Amino acid sequence: MKLASKLFIATSLAATLTMPGVVLADDGPNADCHVRENGENKKKKSGPCTVTKTQGNIWILLNNGDSFTLKPRDKKDRYKDQKGRDVKVKIEAGNPVYTWEHRHITVNMRDKTMHK
Repeated sequence: MKLASKLFIATSLAATLTMPGVVLADDGPNADCHVRENGENKKKKSGPCTVTKTQGNIWILLNNGDSFTLKPRDKKDRYKDQKGRDVKVKIEAGNPVYTWEHRHITVNMRDKTMHK
């Protein structure tokens, strides 16, 4: 991971920690994420993950250290990630599914109240 990416993640997390109304997993991962990229399951990225939501922003930290910062767009189910890529979220069987053009992340929250 490039130094700039690591600094961005550290800065994002520090900013998130100082915001009121933050939902954080204080005991480690608070969800299980299933990642598919280009139609293939990604076992190293899938597994326990940490998902936080504050002031409409969503942050996903995967098992392998990859992270995504999603900022809301003009529609309720539309976001942009930290690289400016479009992300759509929908709820399937009570679980949020984040969809990029080439990636899908299904999040099974351990506390189901976060995405209501």
